[in-house]
Amino acid sequence: MDSLNFLEFHVASEITPGPTPKGRTHSQIAQENDQLQKDMIRNGYNNLPLDDTVSMESVNEVCLHPASENDKEEKQEQADRSLRQSSIATAQNNLQTINKILERLRLEDEDIQPFAVVEEVMPSSPAEEGGMMVGDRIIAIGSADASSVKRFGVSLVGDAVERMEGQELTLLISRVNRVTGRELRELPLKIVPRRWGGEGLLGARFVRLTP
Repeated sequence: MDSLNFLEFHVASEITPGPTPKGRTHSQIAQENDQLQKDMIRNGYNNLPLDDTVSMESVNEVCLHPASENDKEEKQEQADRSLRQSSIATAQNNLQTINKILERLRLEDEDIQPFAVVEEVMPSSPAEEGGMMVGDRIIAIGSADASSVKRFGVSLVGDAVERMEGQELTLLISRVNRVTGRELRELPLKIVPRRWGGEGLLGARFVRLTP
């Protein structure tokens, strides 16, 4: 049989004549089968097994569970599941990055010290979009922290920013709450360095703090 996406029923003329249910003739049965075939093709139930005969059990199964609807629901479930898994993976990666930075800093110096303070945040800059504020004290920018800057110089900050151009860069800052006066330490910021029409990739000016 050709692999066509429609039903093919044996009509009464192809089977040995015998008793018919409820007094129907073989011709009537053939017409009913033919009509059922047309109705199911019109309604999209075209995924029954392509063998020489089709049982009413198969017909009922397809009618009750149309493949098109099942496929749609399954694809939606797969898309939702993939989105949830992607969101969870992203959150886990961000948390791991922050924890690694904090652990490295704690190993080197239990009292984490900032090495720079934000002097200016330019309007509409990546720094402003990422939530940076004037007065924020920088603890780490990517891999650059107080210890490494002290050993290798402030050029590490620029290198860390340039390496992450177009990607999410993790910063750790301390910030004083202007209402309560309480200092918030180890506050993470996510900024994407990029060309934005202003100065630098971040659009912020830092002043190095004296150790």
